[in-house]
Amino acid sequence: GGTWRALPLMRVPRLKHIAATLQGRVYACGGSLGNGHGLASAERWDPEAEVWSALPPMGLERGEPAAAVASGRLYVLGGARSCRRGNLGEPSVERFNPVNSTWEAAPSLLQGRRVLCAGAVWSGRLAL
Repeated sequence: GGTWRALPLMRVPRLKHIAATLQGRVYACGGSLGNGHGLASAERWDPEAEVWSALPPMGLERGEPAAAVASGRLYVLGGARSCRRGNLGEPSVERFNPVNSTWEAAPSLLQGRRVLCAGAVWSGRLAL
């Protein structure tokens, strides 16, 4: 069996965020500082260098979003600018291109969502 050890902390302490792997790296995007307001910040963990690197911020603050990886891109879906009760969430979707480190808009959800799950890719489509 292996042993556990502490690794460096993320650059931004966050909760209610997404974590996903893409091309051998771990991405942490959005979430909240615990004050109910969503974050637009994103960062990437490089397991070989054992370091977190800041990424360009997403176009929108997203607390409680979902994430999926498809076609070499990281998709961050829905979420809310405010994680407070009663907020139905955002319908927008963004995708991250790791080659040029940019975010771009992707087709929106049919309605705003938060606290959702995504991840399955079926016939080129993301399933929620």
